[in-house]
Amino acid sequence: MYTWTEINEYIEELLNEWKDYLDKETINFICHYLKHDELEMAFEALFIEIIKLKKDSFLNSKKAKDVALILKLDKESIFDMDFWKKFEFFLETGN
Repeated sequence: MYTWTEINEYIEELLNEWKDYLDKETINFICHYLKHDELEMAFEALFIEIIKLKKDSFLNSKKAKDVALILKLDKESIFDMDFWKKFEFFLETGN
């Protein structure tokens, strides 16, 4: 089980890893939710953008899924009603 602090740090680490592929507006959008402790929204928004990039990903799929489950993104998403389906496909295929 991850603490909220660890989840926040994980999202920040991912954002830092992917920042060269994201536009400034997207980064600011995600940072806004991080700053306001809306971790599920920050996580979902970040992964929506990562998935759109269709780049090979070398992230830890188990950790990403564990964090998403803690954030209950399998039950409710804010920005994309098909988020969970797309997220799982991305983790399974790597793109």
